[in-house]
Amino acid sequence: IFNVGIGSALHYKIDRVVNKLGYAKIDPMKLGRRPGLLQEDYFKVRDKIWDYLTSGILAPGRYYEEPSFPYLHLTEKGKKILQDKLSDMKEQ
Repeated sequence: IFNVGIGSALHYKIDRVVNKLGYAKIDPMKLGRRPGLLQEDYFKVRDKIWDYLTSGILAPGRYYEEPSFPYLHLTEKGKKILQDKLSDMKEQ
């Protein structure tokens, strides 16, 4: 049961970001319910999130009250990487 809750929450978050970025149009009433994205696209996003977690860019938890999955936050290392990338983009 616990894994199902995390899975649906993660799909919901992915769908919200996909909508905000304009990559797909998902009806707000269907966020987190399949098929918002193709299954292989969900796997690509989850794999990328896992890469960021294992490399120390993201970590579980958002606030003190929400210390674990599916919530994530940008680590200090992640913030530094993001700042460096933004600086590089401004210079170009």
